Order: sequence, then C-alpha cells, then structure tokens
Amino acid sequence: MSFRSTFLLKIVCCFTAATVSGVFGQQDIRATLYEQFGNSGMSVSIDGYVPDLSTLGFADRARSACTVGMWIFYAMPNYGYGSYHVVATYSDSPFCFDFDIVAADVSSVRYVGSGAGLSVQTFTLYEQTYFARNEEYITSEKPALNLANVHGSIILTGGGNWTVFEGTSYSGPSACLASTGTGVVVIADIRTVGLEHNSLRSVRIGCETNPKTVVHLQSSMTGHRSFSP
Repeated sequence: MSFRSTFLLKIVCCFTAATVSGVFGQQDIRATLYEQFGNSGMSVSIDGYVPDLSTLGFADRARSACTVGMWIFYAMPNYGYGSYHVVATYSDSPFCFDFDIVAADVSSVRYVGSGAGLSVQTFTLYEQTYFARNEEYITSEKPALNLANVHGSIILTGGGNWTVFEGTSYSGPSACLASTGTGVVVIADIRTVGLEHNSLRSVRIGCETNPKTVVHLQSSMTGHRSFSP
C-alpha cells in the first residue's frame, strides 16, 4: 500500500480503458510505455500507480517509454525489492528513452512527487533502498513517520531544504538535507548521505537553526538513471 491519498484515474491501453488508483494533478503527468525500442509498437499510457502491469496486459513487454513528471519503473510487481529500477525525470516536456536493464522486464510503475509538477517541494520516504515497497509522501511536515522503523531511500522534488530527526515531534539529533535549484534529488540509499537505515522518526520542510549535520545535495530538472541493487 501507499501512504499517499489515492484518486480514480483512467488508464488507456491500446484501444481499451480501465481504472486504477493513482495520482492526478494539474499538469499532464503521464508515462507511455511502448512494446518496441524507439517508442514504437503497441503502447499503454499511465497517469497513476500501477503495482502490476499484468492487469493491463503489459507486464514484461515495455522496451521504451515517454514520460512527463518523474516515474520509477520496477522489474518486479508491487514495486518489489531486488528488482532493477529506472528513474526518469522531466518537468515541462516529454522525455523519451529506451529501457536498458529493464527492457521487456517492467512489471510495476509509479509516479514521484506532486501532480502539479517537479518544482513543487515534496519528500518521499521509501521502505527499502532503491525506492522499493511502501512509500510515505510528505508535503510539509510529519511529527511521527509511519515508516519510522523501516526505510532506506528518499526522493526530494522542488529543491529547497528538509530537516530529518531521529526523534518524534522534531526532537533528537537532526540533519538538514539542503538541495540546490528547484529540481529532483534522488537518494537510492540514505547511508550515502550519512543517514542510517530506519533511524528517522520525524521530518519537516526547511532547515533547522542548528542541525547536527548539513548535507548539500545537487538537484536536477532532467535525468535518466538506472539502478542495479
């Protein structure tokens, strides 16, 4: 399950339509998967979360995609751990690419950040490294994290600063995650920025006056990255 609120969305596959739970916003946030390289062949267009592409008859078929917004593609259903992931980001225009390590192996897909675009500040915490399994989506603050005892990766959108705390209600040792620009920051394993797995208990937007640590991060409005856990 996701801790984000869900909305009813339309999925268009080939010439048929179905509905799934997902995320919808003001922009045309969409991912279109194609059966062949070079964005050709049969396709399915998605504007929400799809934990199992077999429900659309498109599991293990996609070899290329065009996206608007930020999307994560997984080689296992239910955003599973141990899969290969591809992260693609773009703000205003479609970003088209061929899959590499997950070509003909994509089994689940989900969107990252606000439906209003990548310049909106959001903080998404994931249960495992490489953005696997459950997520917790935050737009301003959370005094007691639902994933407090199990988390391993983070994605920030909109740039700016966030402070993470080792105690609930913004207490205990803290670290400021300070990003440049207004783009996306991808942290596939929080240990790479000096945070321990499962160590965070609360988070809020902005940088505290005297954080224990300040981590400077570079954001980007456009990116395409492949991960092999």
